[in-house]
Amino acid sequence: MEKALKPCVAEAIGTFALCFIGAGAICIAQLMEGRVTNAGLIGIALAHGCVLAVMISAMGHISGGHFNPAVTFGVLVGNKISGGMAGGDDGGLRTQQHRFSGGHASERGGADR
Repeated sequence: MEKALKPCVAEAIGTFALCFIGAGAICIAQLMEGRVTNAGLIGIALAHGCVLAVMISAMGHISGGHFNPAVTFGVLVGNKISGGMAGGDDGGLRTQQHRFSGGHASERGGADR
């Protein structure tokens, strides 16, 4: 259970940070200018990019850093993980425990088999 809990908590913290800081950047852009302008959009994009960079750097070694399902789908299409590891077979905590119990594919020398 502990093997599954640590990556799930890391993903939850990273996702929370992305949503919290991203929404905060949008609110700040709205409050500062009265409406979201092009300069505000650049700030919003930078806030999202910076929080993703920090969270992936901080949590990536624990959980793989898949804060966006599109990333997981891309890795699945690239044949780096199996369908069950991406949540396609049985879903839930059992899949997460299986997904994170073996480490990253790059640490094992290639794609999961």
